[in-house]
Amino acid sequence: VDRFERFVSVLVYVSRESYNSDLRRKIELILCDAFNGEVSVYYAQLSVKALARWHFIIRTKPGKLRRPSMKEVNEKIGVVSKVWSEHLLDVLMLHNGDTEGKRLHQKYSEIFSAGYQEDFKPQRAAADILCMESLNSPKDIVFNVYRLQTDEDYVLRLKIYHASEVVPLSQCLPMLENLGLKVID
Repeated sequence: VDRFERFVSVLVYVSRESYNSDLRRKIELILCDAFNGEVSVYYAQLSVKALARWHFIIRTKPGKLRRPSMKEVNEKIGVVSKVWSEHLLDVLMLHNGDTEGKRLHQKYSEIFSAGYQEDFKPQRAAADILCMESLNSPKDIVFNVYRLQTDEDYVLRLKIYHASEVVPLSQCLPMLENLGLKVID
């Protein structure tokens, strides 16, 4: 902290795997909120080492500088720095215990596409994993009809879980239409 409270200089280290502009923006928001300021400039350093570094200069107003708990700031940065797969591991271990959670994570963590990860939180993925775990034979199939909180009343969503192959949409459409549903997307 500048002794005249005009700026705060902050060094943030993250793993190379986590290093991206989206994470930088999230960290900027945390720091600006914590110190009641705005980012004046930042410098990035990425090397062959395991860690990457950002040096943020947060412009503040004398007399209006907050003095946050650095432990809380570090915890917030730690949460946003975790990649989706690490959050999935946390959820699986929380609900299934450490051993089973790690086993499920090892078995399923690589199957979720980037698109899935953008659309669904790790909590939803953990529920999907339990559905997949309930499949006992290669012919088993499980349906999950659900709504997102933001969906209109007339919107239903469907997930199909099958143990051995992708179920072609052309196979599902006649069944859904026979139920009186209209498939939009």
